[in-house]
Amino acid sequence: MARKRVLYKLFMVFRKYMHQSLKLKIYYLYFKIYGRKMPWSALRYEIHLTDRCNLNCFHCFHFSALCETNDFLDITVYEKDCKRISELTGGKIAEIRILGGEPLLHPNVAAFLEITRKYFPFMDASKGTGVIELVTNGILLPKQKEQFWKTCKDNNIRIFISEYPISIDKEYIKAQSEKYGVQIKMHEGVKKQTGSSFQQWIKTPIDLEGKQNNKNSFGKCFLGGTCFQLVDGKIYKCARIAYIKLFNEKFNKNLIVSEGDYIDIYKAHNIDEILEALTEPAPFCRYCKVEEMTWTNEWRITTKEISEWV
Repeated sequence: MARKRVLYKLFMVFRKYMHQSLKLKIYYLYFKIYGRKMPWSALRYEIHLTDRCNLNCFHCFHFSALCETNDFLDITVYEKDCKRISELTGGKIAEIRILGGEPLLHPNVAAFLEITRKYFPFMDASKGTGVIELVTNGILLPKQKEQFWKTCKDNNIRIFISEYPISIDKEYIKAQSEKYGVQIKMHEGVKKQTGSSFQQWIKTPIDLEGKQNNKNSFGKCFLGGTCFQLVDGKIYKCARIAYIKLFNEKFNKNLIVSEGDYIDIYKAHNIDEILEALTEPAPFCRYCKVEEMTWTNEWRITTKEISEWV
C-alpha cells in the first residue's frame, strides 16, 4: 500500500508537465503492476437528475436514448446521499458533475445545485478542487429564468455545454453568463470536413454473453477509474453499469450488476476505502468489447435498435 501511494504521489507532482500519451502510458503501467487504476486524491463523481434526454444520441453510453419515462431524481434521496458523502469527505471533493440525460429537464434543477454546494462548500481554485459542474447540451439554457442563473452564480456552479451538430443560441447563452457572472465551458467536439459538421462519436460494443476478460477491458478502457456515478446511495464504477437497467428493460436482456461493480456509501467506513474500491476492475467489465472500440463514428439520432450498442 505504501509503495502504491509513493508512486501515485510522484505521478501527481509531475503530471502537469507530461503530455497526454505519457500520462496514459504511466496509468497503464500502474495498472499492469498493481492490477488497479491509480486512485484519485479526492472523490469525483457524476449524478443524473433524470435519465431522460431531449437529444437522443446514437449509442448513448448512459443509455439515455432508451429512457421513455420522466424519472426525475428525488431531492430527499439526493440530499441524504450528499450528507453522507460530506461526512466521509469533510465536505471536500474534487468534482461533482450534474448531468443526465439532460439535467435541465428536471423542473427543480436549481434546488439540486444549492444542495450540492451546501454539503461541499470547500473550493481551491489553484488546485481545481471543489468544482460543481452542470453538464448540458445547451438546448434549454435560453429558457432558464433569472433565478437559475443567480443560483449558479451564488453557488459557484460552472456550466459545461457538450457540443453537438445542433443549433443553439450561443450568443444569448454567452450574454446571460456574462450578465450573471456564471462560468461557461464549451466542448469543442465538432469537426469540419468538406463544409459539413459532425462529431466524432465513441462506440464500445457490448458483449451480451459477458465473455470478455474484465481486467483487460478495465485496464484498456479510457473511462476506467474515471466515470463514477452516484445512484441511490451507491457509487458505480462506470456509467454503463449504473444505467444498464435501461438497456436490459428495452431489449429484454439480463446483463448482471453485482456488488463488485459499486461501493455502498453507507457501508464504507471512510473515503480512502471508497477511493481504493473504485480503482479495482469491475466484474461487469466482462460485457465490454474494449478491443473493438471505435472513435470516429459520425454522430446521429438513435433508431433505438440493439445493433447500436452491440
